[in-house]
Amino acid sequence: WVEQSPEDWWTAVSTATRELMQKTAVDPHHIAAISFSGQMMGQVPVNREGNLLLERVPIWADGRATEQADRVLQTLGGYEPFYDITLQGNSPQLHSLFRVMWLREHMPEVFNKTYKFLHSKEFIAQRITGKFATDYTDQALGCTLDMNKRTWSDDIFNAAGLSPDVFPELRESIEVMGAVTKEAAAALHLVEGIPVVVGAGDAPCAAAGAGALLPGDAYFYMGSAAWGGTIEEKPVGDFKTKVVVHNHIVPGRYHSQYVMYTGAIAQQWAIEMLFNDVVQDVDVYKFASDLARAIPLAENTVLFLPYMRPGGAPHNNMNARGTFTGIGLNHRREHLFRAVLEGVAMNIKTLVDRLETFRGQTLPAFNVIGGGSRNPFWLSLLADITQRPFTTTNLKQEANCFAAAQCAGVGVGLYGGFDEIKQLFKVEEEYVPNTAVSDFYAQKYAAFLEAYQGMLKSYDMIAELELFGASLP
Repeated sequence: WVEQSPEDWWTAVSTATRELMQKTAVDPHHIAAISFSGQMMGQVPVNREGNLLLERVPIWADGRATEQADRVLQTLGGYEPFYDITLQGNSPQLHSLFRVMWLREHMPEVFNKTYKFLHSKEFIAQRITGKFATDYTDQALGCTLDMNKRTWSDDIFNAAGLSPDVFPELRESIEVMGAVTKEAAAALHLVEGIPVVVGAGDAPCAAAGAGALLPGDAYFYMGSAAWGGTIEEKPVGDFKTKVVVHNHIVPGRYHSQYVMYTGAIAQQWAIEMLFNDVVQDVDVYKFASDLARAIPLAENTVLFLPYMRPGGAPHNNMNARGTFTGIGLNHRREHLFRAVLEGVAMNIKTLVDRLETFRGQTLPAFNVIGGGSRNPFWLSLLADITQRPFTTTNLKQEANCFAAAQCAGVGVGLYGGFDEIKQLFKVEEEYVPNTAVSDFYAQKYAAFLEAYQGMLKSYDMIAELELFGASLP
């Protein structure tokens, strides 16, 4: 189980907003609109007044709803019919709809009191406006929509034994849903009446924040998790590779992606485990990267399988775990650190290959956003391992917040449309592949793929061991 407290979200939003207003000294009367981005695939049960019915709620990484997901897929005739409707290729048990089913079966007293199930951004929006609304991006990943029809799926809801009424009204990400209430204005140090725009889930917001707004645009997000995506004019799926298709924040456009659940969090873990002795006034990420950069190729033989969070593309294997192999007595902490960066990059290569196979063309470049984009050495490894160029722009930081601002700006007419916003993005850095190391990394990538296959039985045994250990007193 993986849970968080929605009250913590509200505390964070309200505290940060008050601090922002104080530090910037912006007149709140000059704020044109407010909108949101938030983590996806969770479900927050609230009553008619918007009051929480659970202190802690499951978030996107929570895998407890396996039985419920399996039952819906069986009713529909298997994974493929389910995919044909929803175009969702993630591990099924991670989707919002199945969390609602789990709650109905395991906490009926909470389910029966629930007026609406909200995603994270919708919980905050309700606190600010007193109104309930959801959008097409979050409901796509919730597995509630027929993506080809862009509406609620009767087949999915019938198989789940639920009604769309358990969710708020579907709205576009750029629609005004309400205004700041008097109570919220006091809590946030704002003024009553500021328009509030629905907003979107974090994955489509990452795309928009990376400048991926037009059909054919491609990007990678390297946050705690990582994913790569392209923008499409139609909702085209591919069951073989399990591409995930969202509605984009741009009405009528779609966002196709492959998601891996272990991204830059692996770098953070490696820094904390391997370099916790570095003094505080040193940039530890640069220090570790400089050591790793100096490793001769002949010593660069450690492999890392980056499945520290199970599930996710390309394998969707909930039993997979993070794995080092190839360690010798000559290897030091910088070898392990470089292996972690390369392991994430090699898994990203599988996503690049799948995106290009899915689109039937080589993609010219990928713009990168997220915390991982702050490490130039990592971006150079990405370029070398994938043999594709990667770029960063003038707007690479807080991309999701910028996308929420795009929703707000378009929603209240500050921008004429997303084509106008596209002009704000300018390339700042480009990381070009070093062809001299292409053969080396081709061999190492082949070993990476083989290592995963060789670990499959061990992964299953480790998962069984975890269950056994949890059952012990």
